[in-house]
Amino acid sequence: ASSEGDMPTQVLSGLLPVLLHPNPHRTAIIGFGSGVTADALLSHGGITGLDMVELEEAVVEAGWFFSAVNHQPWTDPRYRGVMDDGRHHLTRPGAPFDIIISEPSNPWITGASNLFTREFWTLARRRLAKGGVFLQWVQLYELSTQRIQALMGTFGSVFPHVLVFAAHPESNDTFLIGSNK
Repeated sequence: ASSEGDMPTQVLSGLLPVLLHPNPHRTAIIGFGSGVTADALLSHGGITGLDMVELEEAVVEAGWFFSAVNHQPWTDPRYRGVMDDGRHHLTRPGAPFDIIISEPSNPWITGASNLFTREFWTLARRRLAKGGVFLQWVQLYELSTQRIQALMGTFGSVFPHVLVFAAHPESNDTFLIGSNK
């Protein structure tokens, strides 16, 4: 997380799914980071709830250091902080989500790698409401061409409709957006 270089990526992570969904209400983000994505998502007035899922409490506590750019999303009454593993949270019973955003650390990091699998994406797809949108932030640097192809091919095998966006022209950050519709 940062308050400089990653800002376009962090903001777009929260805004792209909102722009692609006709009427989003119930949302989830996996990975707090700086909290900027949560702030961007909550800037949409139609959002009625956000499950902000983070595994490490210290990451959320560090959000105070980003208050100037994240506007303290935890003070918004629609925000619900959930200390849990993202995969585990999606297995819990509950209403489906209109938007799920997954922005873990890099795919090659132990612990985060299980959030870049067919099993995780299938789980996320099943938790989406009709017309729901799933966004996966993927950091492409330090990944071989073969691994990028495998990652994107796997994502495309789970979601029947996929869009791919670059965060900005000089970035290796990419968004994979999947939907059933």
